[in-house]
Amino acid sequence: MNPRTHAGDVWSLDLEHGTRRRESFYDRPGEGPAIWTPGGDRIVYSVILGTHNVEMFIKNAGSSDNGQMLQTGLDGGKNISDVSPDGSSILYQYETDTYGQLLSDGKPFLIGPAVDNELPRLSPDGRWLALPSSESGSIEIVVRPFVPGAAGGTQVSFGGGHDPRWSRDGKELFYRTNDWSIVAVPVVDLKQRHFGKPVTLFRLPEGAEYDVATGKRFLVNEPVGSATAPLFVIANWRPEPPKSE
Repeated sequence: MNPRTHAGDVWSLDLEHGTRRRESFYDRPGEGPAIWTPGGDRIVYSVILGTHNVEMFIKNAGSSDNGQMLQTGLDGGKNISDVSPDGSSILYQYETDTYGQLLSDGKPFLIGPAVDNELPRLSPDGRWLALPSSESGSIEIVVRPFVPGAAGGTQVSFGGGHDPRWSRDGKELFYRTNDWSIVAVPVVDLKQRHFGKPVTLFRLPEGAEYDVATGKRFLVNEPVGSATAPLFVIANWRPEPPKSE
């Protein structure tokens, strides 16, 4: 993101050589999530179009275009959350719900209620979801099948859980607590939804984001300094007409 204008685009970073490459070319205020496909050859990302709609795009990594917009038939903001291990399905948040969708047919299916700005993740075998849920009264991480309208779920966090991540071998599930600690939960038997005792690993700087490279290596994106967001003026704006019942 440009620190002066707060315009954001997707960039990829080569951690071995320290080089970076621009992947999207919108140069618009704000930024959205981006997810690699399992083979690392494509990127699915969300971007603001117009004045409020957030759309999802898929593109070949390293290409000089913005790729192709994913058709969902849903009008409104859509934030990409994950791509299935076989690259055939996506998981995303649309308004107040979580949806899944096959990339081949573009027909979304409802998973269940979503928690604002809390994105779920698919297990390495693509059959299970770790997702934040507020059904218990507080935001906790639950595990449920990746199927339309799966009811209930097995709670794996207690006292607050956010930002779930799976280890690549599926033997551990990680999440962030309310006080920014990272907790590991052993996966004993996923089919039976049997999990081991949570273990606190370390504490993140407040406001930091993280991801899991291996069970012992984590990538942490820590905010540095502070910046004041600029004021944007939209000229000739007209409110949308009310929708008919």
